[in-house]
Amino acid sequence: MINQDNFLSKKAYHAMLAARDEMLKAEKKKSLKNDIAAKKYQIVDELQKSYDEAGERKDEKWKEYNNEQLKCKEEIHEIIVTISVCNENEDSLRIKAADPSTDPSSARVYLEGAEFYKSLAKKLMVERDEAIAKKRAMPRPDNHECEQILENLKAARADHAEALEEYHSAKNEFTLRKMEFDRLKKKYDAIRYGGQDDSTCKNRPKRLENDERLLMEANIPEDDWSICAMYERADGRVDIYIGDGADHGHVVMHNGQVEYSRLP
Repeated sequence: MINQDNFLSKKAYHAMLAARDEMLKAEKKKSLKNDIAAKKYQIVDELQKSYDEAGERKDEKWKEYNNEQLKCKEEIHEIIVTISVCNENEDSLRIKAADPSTDPSSARVYLEGAEFYKSLAKKLMVERDEAIAKKRAMPRPDNHECEQILENLKAARADHAEALEEYHSAKNEFTLRKMEFDRLKKKYDAIRYGGQDDSTCKNRPKRLENDERLLMEANIPEDDWSICAMYERADGRVDIYIGDGADHGHVVMHNGQVEYSRLP
């Protein structure tokens, strides 16, 4: 007759080894996802610095552009004011020249002055038009560099967020695998050193007759039913072991739902 404690010890040992392998795989995956997320964050950090620097250059260019625009506006305004003064002086001199009380020699001087202001006003109007054309033709700063970096930065942030989510998922998976390993190691140690699972006999798994309904719900192939062993824990969970040895399978059922499955 097979010693049940020895049988349970082997089952617990192999289950612990399998859980350890799953935990180590999960830990490796977590480490890999963490490295990937760190590299993607470095890309985000570098792009953020490039964007900030490009923003400073853009701000400086806009500052220079706005200063030049302001100078042009002031220049145009001064020219317009001067043209207005010339027009007023021309009108005033023509009125004096046309005054009947003005002697002819003074009238000629007034008319010459009026023509001078008229000519000066025309010259200033040309300068005004040139200043306006210069202001309008002044190229606006190019924001393409910032816009391109920003698009890359947004894409990098989304990429990093996805990588971070994958890392947290891997981290959670590792935590669950470690909890399962710790539980199975504790179970194995209890059987190995105490001859029972946990500290009391009531916590020891109870061997069950194979239940075909549970085997079907566990999605275990019918060809493997003959090599299955079922045990019920104190908390109502059912461990189904398929086969023996390093390649054995293990399924945990609770309330008709599969909580863990590793088929051989």
